Amino acid sequence: MTITNLDYELLFDRDATLTISRQGGEYSGKEIKGLRIAFNIEKTTESSANKATIKVYNMGVETWSLFETEEDLFVILNAGYVNLKENLFVGNVSKANREQNGATSIVTIECRDGGKALQQARIDRSYAPGIDIKKALNDTLDAMKTAGNIVVGEISAFISGKSNNGLTLSGSCKKIIDKLCQQKGLEWSIQNNTLIIKDPDTPLQSTAPVISPQTGLIGSPKHKDKGIELTCLIQPNISPGMKIKVESKSFNDFFQVRKINYMGDTHDNVWNARIEAV
Repeated sequence: MTITNLDYELLFDRDATLTISRQGGEYSGKEIKGLRIAFNIEKTTESSANKATIKVYNMGVETWSLFETEEDLFVILNAGYVNLKENLFVGNVSKANREQNGATSIVTIECRDGGKALQQARIDRSYAPGIDIKKALNDTLDAMKTAGNIVVGEISAFISGKSNNGLTLSGSCKKIIDKLCQQKGLEWSIQNNTLIIKDPDTPLQSTAPVISPQTGLIGSPKHKDKGIELTCLIQPNISPGMKIKVESKSFNDFFQVRKINYMGDTHDNVWNARIEAV
């Protein structure tokens, strides 16, 4: 596997932009930049929705009115540094509220990655004996796309195979995909509105970014369960399922990210990522 060393000089001049739109493209979107934005994002390789809490300080009245008048709002948080930004979170707005603290207003937005598809998508189909299981999977994914406008990404790990006894799919699409993937020893998740199915032991990419004191590692990594836990400066190109290479006094090895918690505030000192990897 190829390793990539991030230039430490890129990890300055933090920056964040929040785009609010209506999922499906019916509302063109409102971009928020220059205001104070704070966030706490939890992403894992599990099939449950990744979560984000985003706070925007002194949001304009016109922008806030979107949360009062529009349905199916969708957010994209693009964050990192002036010369190194990625989408840290993409997902559905589940709720939002606005509070006034003296002269400062704070809008708190609760979001779920693929939340609408995971919660609402259902299917009711029966298949005759000999059906290709991947056909059943694709029909379930189509129902997910219709319900929540998600994108289907890499799913090649799910190999075709016939069901000799026929098949009935009825109920929550999430639970059905859980079962189909479990039967094949696979895992699936939605990352930034894109559904991925993969082998648990196979990383998503062929390159591994290095995390070391020279690339933003904070403190010393610690053993946790069968892997490690570490804290570093936000590296916006790291997501669950990716391989990383950890270089420190105690570790010099490759690990696969299973969970990442991004915490940031454009007007405070917090701009970190806590990573659990195995």
